[in-house]
Amino acid sequence: MSSRKWVGRVVLYRRALQELQAAGRETVASAELAEAAACTPEIVRRDLMEIPCSGSPRRGYTVRELLAGIEVVLGASERMPVAMVGMGNLGRAVLGYIASRDCPLQLRAVFDRAPEAVGRDFGGLRCHHVDALPEVVRDLGIRLGILTVPGAEAQAVADRMVAAGITGILNFAPARLALPGNVTVENMDVLTSLQAVAWMSRLAAISRQG
Repeated sequence: MSSRKWVGRVVLYRRALQELQAAGRETVASAELAEAAACTPEIVRRDLMEIPCSGSPRRGYTVRELLAGIEVVLGASERMPVAMVGMGNLGRAVLGYIASRDCPLQLRAVFDRAPEAVGRDFGGLRCHHVDALPEVVRDLGIRLGILTVPGAEAQAVADRMVAAGITGILNFAPARLALPGNVTVENMDVLTSLQAVAWMSRLAAISRQG
């Protein structure tokens, strides 16, 4: 069964294949895809066993066919509608990032509770009050959500999202969520990641100094 890490690597394979296709390349080796995804050729070959395509480690893989196979595998999930809750500075930044990329997911609704946000237009979407979550989620068939509220509000808002029918949450709030086991949560803790990078950079500097 495919894992979250498998999906992450396949997304990176696709990005590399798109660049190769744009450059006119016809075939790609597993070692090239491994470099793009920071893994080993063995992992690439194992991953590609779940992708409908032909090819072999010796002959390589046809770029166009492998890219088409990845689109088949990922395409069904990537057409799913998404809701974002929290239209403060972080929410607007995330929304702007999504709008600037070729995002295959469909952001269909945004929510907040602040009077200055409710009713406003954000990226072509009218902001709903968070109280409207159940109705909007039901009407649009939304199952995925992006959470961009302050940490102190995150658990309560996430509970409301789940109660409304959302089963997958990308959490940008600086808080760990306690949710039912059937709800998938991906935590995007920017500050913790930044601190980790700073710490590793400091260690590297100390090592260079002997």
